[in-house]
Amino acid sequence: MAMMRSVLRNALRFCLQQQQQHEGFRGFNFVASSRDLESSRTCLKNWFGAAGSSWRQQRNFSVRRLYDHPHRAPNVPARAGRDEIRRLAELAASRSTHAASRGQAHWTQLPRFMMHGMLWCGNERVSYLLAAVAATGFLGGAGLFVVLADAGQREEQGMSRPAAAASGEVEEVVRSSVGTGRGRKKKVVVLGTGWAGTSFLKNLDSSLYDVSVVAPRNCFVFTPLLPSVASGVVEARSVTEPIRRIIRKRNIEFYQSECVRIDAKSKQILCNDVSERKWRGKDVEFTLDYDLLVVAVGATNNTFGTKGVQEYCHFLKEIEDAEKIRESVVERFETASLPNFSSEDRSKLLHFVVVGGGPTGVEYAAELHDLIHDDLCRLYPHLKQDVTITVVQSGDHILNSFDRRISEYAQKKFSRDGVDVKIGWRVSEVTDENVCLKLMKTGELVQLPYGMVVWSTGIATRPVVADLMAQIGQADRKVLATDAWLHVHNCEGVYALGDCASVDSQLKSMPATAQVAAQQGAYLACCFNKLAQEYATNIKPEDHRHQLDPFFYRHLGQFAPLGGEIAAAEIPGDWVSIGHSTQWLWYSVYASMQVSWRTRVLVVFDWAKKFIFGRDSSSM
Repeated sequence: MAMMRSVLRNALRFCLQQQQQHEGFRGFNFVASSRDLESSRTCLKNWFGAAGSSWRQQRNFSVRRLYDHPHRAPNVPARAGRDEIRRLAELAASRSTHAASRGQAHWTQLPRFMMHGMLWCGNERVSYLLAAVAATGFLGGAGLFVVLADAGQREEQGMSRPAAAASGEVEEVVRSSVGTGRGRKKKVVVLGTGWAGTSFLKNLDSSLYDVSVVAPRNCFVFTPLLPSVASGVVEARSVTEPIRRIIRKRNIEFYQSECVRIDAKSKQILCNDVSERKWRGKDVEFTLDYDLLVVAVGATNNTFGTKGVQEYCHFLKEIEDAEKIRESVVERFETASLPNFSSEDRSKLLHFVVVGGGPTGVEYAAELHDLIHDDLCRLYPHLKQDVTITVVQSGDHILNSFDRRISEYAQKKFSRDGVDVKIGWRVSEVTDENVCLKLMKTGELVQLPYGMVVWSTGIATRPVVADLMAQIGQADRKVLATDAWLHVHNCEGVYALGDCASVDSQLKSMPATAQVAAQQGAYLACCFNKLAQEYATNIKPEDHRHQLDPFFYRHLGQFAPLGGEIAAAEIPGDWVSIGHSTQWLWYSVYASMQVSWRTRVLVVFDWAKKFIFGRDSSSM
């Protein structure tokens, strides 16, 4: 539709130019400034509107009659295709008394179902353009008969301009619209299938663009439930939805690859195959061109350069991380049950350390406590006294992004449950046997023997994003800087969403949460849908941003499950809720946030299984 509107504008401009240059020109007095769909629809209704009988009664109309009386153009059925329109036009030419005796029609089919016709009628040259719009929603039809331009000119004595020249000019207008990119769909490449990327894809009108998705993961993961996956409450398959299921029937291409470099100057991305089995033992590399790039690759784990973290710690960022943690916990209990293990060795093996007192770290510590004391201690009763859970937080309290009342309640509950919370300590090194801690105030050093460490201390920039920032002069930043419309500064056609970007115009930085990423994805898709016409005509959307409201993050609240079927919630308006009822509210909200009915049913079923049968402690 955007391409057709572009061709329409060019053809109408040509009509107006011909009318101004030639007194004998009898073209239609079109308005050439219809830019949006609504004004185009209104103008077309006025030009070829209600006048005239039904299509069957008007089949025998003549080109002469159409030329002289544009408002009597036939009403073509909604599903008339290219062949039907061509037959209709040729029939009109052959049955016209004037045209049949003195003229003939020649047709040239142009790309994208365009047809340009020339009719010689004695001394009169009539050149016009026919177009079949094979798209729904444009004037309510899947096929439409539209006379876009009538460049006819009566040849008098000493006519200086041949009709062929007029025909060539009209054809050149159409070819320039189709061939130079003004009419074709813009290529949109989306990097990532996380919250931001998936939200963008679900809300984008893919019929307006040529859309491709590149991501190393071929599914969407409901990341807020990763701690539940790591504790065995929810199965991994229950929180993942195949991305091809989400984009099916939407004419979107997906490539399971990793983008390793973005060339901002040439507007290309370099991708690598991520499959374990390489094709014939070779790495598969390919490049993709883009007109518009949506960077939604998220972020990676932030180790702050701490020695030994990558080698000895577990992370909780991906679905694979949650499954490894679950396996590791069960493995520790099975190993500690072996004979000839001393009490000291069992205490070390069953010491679980969680580094980071944010929402993810606190939620996993609570889930781990419930897993051990509600399920594993029933299966391994002789190990109950050897289990220890420690939470290490460098700040002055845990859950520092929540209301102070929630932080204090969470710390007291952990103390009652036997979870050791170390406030004001920082990890200086991790070895194969000990976690080295340093007290922030005094510099005191302590070594903690451990059996498993889960590292959850924040996010860092991915290498592909860091490389892009170096190209565009943002190397001194931690994330990509965007304006209020999520467009990356100093980088034409590139937008950034989610954890890999921040909006400079916001006085307060937004949290790196799924809620922010999902709202940004939906907002940018809405902008792309509205600005499809400007993109199709190479008008930079940056020049028309005043037409759109800037992105505004609407905080809807946040939850913090604290274990024991108790959760805390912070709701806008200084509302705080803590208790069992809040936990049930957490269940209902997270069930409703699932991206499909399939995952929604599976998650609810997993919760029901936990209440009836307990958590699964099998080692797979």
